[in-house]
Amino acid sequence: IDESGAERPQHQFYRDFASSPREHPYADSSGYSDFMDEDDAFAELLRRSQRARANRRGSDLHYRLPIDFMESINGANKRLTLPEGGTLDVKIPPGLVDGQTLRLKGKGAPGTGKGGPGDALIEVEVLPDRRFTRDGDDITIEVPIPLSEAVLGGRVRIPTPTGDVTMTVPKGS
Repeated sequence: IDESGAERPQHQFYRDFASSPREHPYADSSGYSDFMDEDDAFAELLRRSQRARANRRGSDLHYRLPIDFMESINGANKRLTLPEGGTLDVKIPPGLVDGQTLRLKGKGAPGTGKGGPGDALIEVEVLPDRRFTRDGDDITIEVPIPLSEAVLGGRVRIPTPTGDVTMTVPKGS
């Protein structure tokens, strides 16, 4: 009842629309047509949000790949078996360090609509080597030499990740 005593029309609530068998104006976005004017900035934001959801890029998938120390130094081609049963061919570049992440573009989860697939992010775990150790960019190895060569000097063959080299041991070492 309004201030003059006349009865006002009753408002309809959501529950009235939900229980009503007839079609209601807000069942789809056409009921909001007066609200979503072309000049309305808020409506434009809603339209952009809806388009972005319809064309969303796929998510990135994370994997872990253990490799040998020598493969991290010299590079290699590895095949990663995925939990879903598929495989990914991964090219390991020379000089890779433990914990480094490789990105394979477009090898992640598929996107929706026009959104492209995500990326596969592969964290590399370099397994320790029994002969070599790595400290930053330095690779070290302990090589025993006879006492006579340490005192008198001489030439010793030293293994390296890329092949053996001959090293000269100075007198008095």
